[in-house]
Amino acid sequence: MTPLTGQIQKPIFVIGTGRCGSTLIFEAMCVHDDLAWFSNYNKLFPRIDLVSVLPRIYNLPAIGKYIRGEKRQYGQGTSFINKILPIPFECYTKWNLLCGRKFASTFLAGIRATKKEKKRVRKALRRTLFWQGKKRFAAKYTGPTRIEFIKSIFPDARFIHIKRDARAVIYSWLNVDFWKKSGAFMKPKWTGGLDDNWEEEWRNYGSTPLALAAMQYRSIMKICEQEKNLLKDEQYMEIQFEDFLKAPADTMTQLLSFAQLPASSKIIKYVNNRNYIDTNDKYLSQIPPEHRKILTKIAGQWCYV
Repeated sequence: MTPLTGQIQKPIFVIGTGRCGSTLIFEAMCVHDDLAWFSNYNKLFPRIDLVSVLPRIYNLPAIGKYIRGEKRQYGQGTSFINKILPIPFECYTKWNLLCGRKFASTFLAGIRATKKEKKRVRKALRRTLFWQGKKRFAAKYTGPTRIEFIKSIFPDARFIHIKRDARAVIYSWLNVDFWKKSGAFMKPKWTGGLDDNWEEEWRNYGSTPLALAAMQYRSIMKICEQEKNLLKDEQYMEIQFEDFLKAPADTMTQLLSFAQLPASSKIIKYVNNRNYIDTNDKYLSQIPPEHRKILTKIAGQWCYV
């Protein structure tokens, strides 16, 4: 079992805009025998480190060989038992507890962790490794990439950036509850990342939710381009979600090699047994011509297909 003291070696952070396919890839990655991760129980009980032990259920041959908890989306995770299984989760309640509410609500652009924040995060990750009995830690969060902030805590961290056609992401944002309920139709979902003249630009586009979402997408990608320059080549990898859908096993093999994790037959079997569906057409077919023009002007650089 990993001790409660000592270094945390090369933690892995899966990042992306949200609605970019990062959940499917992260869930597959978390099948790896060497990885510890925050679960939905860490989200529900962020102050109780002991709940980090629950993913150990997948070490049992009768359980881990046949079932895995999955987030309910893309037609998966609908079974009754899935409601009680540990699921790899973003756990913003946990990150907010460790780093303050700014972690979930801001871009954290140009901001580094304080000494107290570093101490809290490292302690939490060591405990997670201890309770799960694993060698390495992996986490996923979406929206702003927050690379500089995380790197200030873990200088040797690895970042895996999941990218997807901007039009599909933006249209998906506009159709999910977390975007609507956060008030992101009329104000930025994350603060501290848009250009100084963003309100004027937004008005020029008619102050539409579509334009505001596209401007935030653009800011995420631009800031990521700046932040990744803080990293060594071996610390940053990009995966196009569309490529994962075409060849999930090959993509996961490349991901494990980048992360310096041993090859995993469990992960290959996991992705080969799933019917991943490309839903880009679902969103692209819904975009009226006038909206396409706006998206191309604002985020055309990241429209891949």
